[in-house]
Order: sequence, then structure tokens, then C-alpha cells
Amino acid sequence: MKSLILLFSTLCLLIISLTLRAEEMGASASKPIGNTSTSQRSTVPSASIENTPQLSLKCAISSGICKMVTPAEVGSYCVCNTPSGPTFGVVIP
Repeated sequence: MKSLILLFSTLCLLIISLTLRAEEMGASASKPIGNTSTSQRSTVPSASIENTPQLSLKCAISSGICKMVTPAEVGSYCVCNTPSGPTFGVVIP
């Protein structure tokens, strides 16, 4: 009777350990492969990076592109003078 209980408990532990091992293998498969040491990461702190807006002189409208006199930030709204009147557009790079 003792040997049967010992055998049953050993089988239960084996099944539990295999289940945990399978979960670990599944989790590690979703991680990127390779060395991710801190020496490969950027050493520039994010606070010191300046986010300067990109400026452009091109305004895109539905019928084409026009040149602007003063540069504006890419993505902002602009106006082109067309033969049918002013037309609103977006600044493109």
C-alpha cells in the first residue's frame, strides 16, 4: 500500500513538473532570441533627446501640391491659392 501511494505521488509530481515546463517553454518561445544585455541598449537617456518638429514648404491638397512661403510643421494644416480660390491642405515632408 505504501508503494502504491509513493508511486501515485511520484506520478503526480512528474505530471505537474511537465506541465510547468511546457508553460515555461511556451513563454520563452514568445521572447526574442539573442543577447539583450545592457551594453547593446542606447545609453542616451530619453529626457535628453530633443523632439524637434520636421518642417516643410510643401502643402498637399486634393488636386496636387503647392509651395508655401514659410516653413510649417509636417502634419499641420495649410492653404494653397488655386484658380477656384483658397484650398485647405496638409503640410507634407
